[in-house]
Amino acid sequence: MTDQPTYTPFPDYTQEDIDALVSFIQARVKPLRDAARYDSEDFKAFQALLDVTVHIKGAAQSELKQGDSPSLEFHHLALAARQWDDHADFLPAWKPYG
Repeated sequence: MTDQPTYTPFPDYTQEDIDALVSFIQARVKPLRDAARYDSEDFKAFQALLDVTVHIKGAAQSELKQGDSPSLEFHHLALAARQWDDHADFLPAWKPYG
């Protein structure tokens, strides 16, 4: 039996990591929102997703300012981004479960 722990902690994510994920998601969602009728449920859903990405980005900035890792925020953004994991700009590091 080894003394090595089996848990691997999340890497230290940076503001640049968060910004890249937010930009990736927004680049996919903004055209969909812009194409939707303003008073439609689709428009509202796309706008809500965009609003949530901005909120999560702010929460990550707060975590970093306090000296903490924004790993939870990164995870939430990666969960949203994985919907486009077949996109050429999707990075393998964004896969939330490896």
